[in-house]
Amino acid sequence: MRRLGNPHLVVNQTAFAAFALADREPERALLLVREAVALIRPDEHNQSWAMAGDVAARVGELGEALVYFDRAIESLYWLAQHVTIGIVISRVSDLVAVHEPQAAAVLAGISDARAPEFSHAPHTVAAHERAWAHVESVLDPARLRALRSDGAAMTDDEAVAYAHVVIGRVIAELET
Repeated sequence: MRRLGNPHLVVNQTAFAAFALADREPERALLLVREAVALIRPDEHNQSWAMAGDVAARVGELGEALVYFDRAIESLYWLAQHVTIGIVISRVSDLVAVHEPQAAAVLAGISDARAPEFSHAPHTVAAHERAWAHVESVLDPARLRALRSDGAAMTDDEAVAYAHVVIGRVIAELET
C-alpha cells in the first residue's frame, strides 16, 4: 500500500486504472481496486466504491462486488447522486438476479425511476441480458411489472434501505 499524506488524491485514479484494466488484466485490476478502496477512510463517502464493485464483478468476485456496491450506494446517497444510485442499483439488480429474482425486479424499478433510459456499458450488456432472461423465466409478466412498479415508487430512503437488505441477504447466502 502506498504511504501518502493525502491518499484521497490517488484513490480515484487508482480505481479508474483498475476499471480500465479489468478486461485485459483482471488479476492486476483486482489488486489495484483493492489498493484503492483500502485508502478510503472508514468515514469517507467516495464514488470509487462503484468502480470497485464493477471491477470485482467483472473478475468474478460476486461477494466482494456486492460489498463494494453496498458501500457505493451509501456513499452516493450521502453525496446526493440520485442518477448514479440508479445506475449502481441496476448493476446490483443484475448481480442478484439468479439468487433473488423478485428483489432484482424491485431493484430494476428503483433504477428505472432514477436513471431512465440508462445505457449499459458494453462490458455489462451480456450480464444484464443473462440476468433478465433468468428473471423473466421465473416471474410472470404481471408480477414482474408489479415488482418494478413497487421499486419505482420508492423514495431514495426506501430504495437505499431495500438495496442494503437485498445485498446483505445475497452476501449471507454466498457465505454459507
